[in-house]
This record gives sequence, C-alpha cells and structure tokens, in this order.
Amino acid sequence: MIIRYTLLLLVIFSSAFAQKEVTTNTPSFHSISVYGPFKVILIKGEKSSFVIDYNDLDKEDVIIKSGKDELSIKMKNRNFIQFGDDDSWKKTHHRYAKVTIYYTSLDNIEARAGAEVKANEPISSRHLTLVSKMGSDVKLEVKSETIELESSMGSNVVLIGTTHSFEVKSKMCSDVNASRLASQLVKVSASMGADVSVLALQEINASAGFGGTIRYTGNPTSKETSTFFGADIYSGR
Repeated sequence: MIIRYTLLLLVIFSSAFAQKEVTTNTPSFHSISVYGPFKVILIKGEKSSFVIDYNDLDKEDVIIKSGKDELSIKMKNRNFIQFGDDDSWKKTHHRYAKVTIYYTSLDNIEARAGAEVKANEPISSRHLTLVSKMGSDVKLEVKSETIELESSMGSNVVLIGTTHSFEVKSKMCSDVNASRLASQLVKVSASMGADVSVLALQEINASAGFGGTIRYTGNPTSKETSTFFGADIYSGR
C-alpha cells in the first residue's frame, strides 16, 4: 500500500513538472529580446526552438512572440518589478522561469528587467549588438568582427572572447567587465556611476562623465581620453 501511494505521488509530481516545461519550434530568428524574470541559456542548434520551464510563474502572464526574425519573451504585466535605490528588489522577487533557446545564428541580444542571459559556447557573428538594462545580467563568450553594447540602470555584463571593434555605452550604475574581451579598437563611454573595464590592443577612445569610471588594459598605441564632472579613467598593462 505504501509503495503504491509513493508511486502515485511520483506520477503526480512528474505530471506537474511536465506541464510546466514546454518545447516550441519557431521560425528562424537572429534577434532575441527577453524582459523580466527569465534565466536564459543560449545553445547553438540545427534549427530554432526554445524550451521553457515556467517554474513559479503563471503561464498566462508570459507573452512569447516569434516572427520578423525575432524571438521575444516578456511578462504581460510590466509593473511586476519595481526598482528602488538598491538591489533589494532582487531579494524580494524570487519567481522566475528557465528558458533554453536553440538558435542557428544571432546578431542581436537584448535583456531587460532582471533577465539573465548566458551561453554554453562562444557566440560567433560578423556583427553583434547587445543591450542590457534594468538590472539584467549578461555573461557571454563572443567571437565577432564588431560588437556594440548598450548597458544601463544597474545591469551587469561580462564579456570574454575576441573582436576587432568594440563600442560600449554604459550609464546609470551599470557594470561592464570586458577585460578579457581582446579588442583591437575600443570606443567606450561611461556616465552616471557606470563602471567599465576593457582590453584595447591598438586604439582606445574613452569618455567618462558624471561619476563614471573606465579602466583599460592592453597598452594601445593610440589613446584619446576625456573626463568631466567627477569621472575617472585608469590605464594598466
């Protein structure tokens, strides 16, 4: 009797888990936009699809759109999260969904409102655009001819890999660690408390203002820097 009861519980729990995890094939996309409490893993595959485990989120509160070369995942109610003067919102909002995205190629990745984006292998693209805002976390290994990054509002970005040209605009207390992204040419701006670290091998154009901080290594031969209103730029080897 006890064994039967235990088996029944296992069946019930397995069924509940299966209902929360959904696999969906999608038209081919090259752009990803994630808004809200989603932990995303990117995996290169032979066709485009995604697997989502809603976990503690209500499926009805999640909007997923695929078309026009983009996959978009977001919360229906954009007021689900409120930002304060610190990171206390992260400690009080524990609900999230796990998403595994299978892609064929990517040239644009956007994360907002607490979304987390990682990849299990380097992302290769001729030109890669990254956007990280509103407390999002992006950690990627990349290999691209050119990379453009925009970060703001307390977001955290970690990039490693190689690129010929790297342009980053960071503001509003965001943190960008690209000290292991080997870049030949770097153009970087940091303002309003943003903190950016880059690795420039040939040329750097750096501008920091309003309490922003830029750190660069690589000993580039061409350097153009400017600071204003309490900002700092530091160079290292």
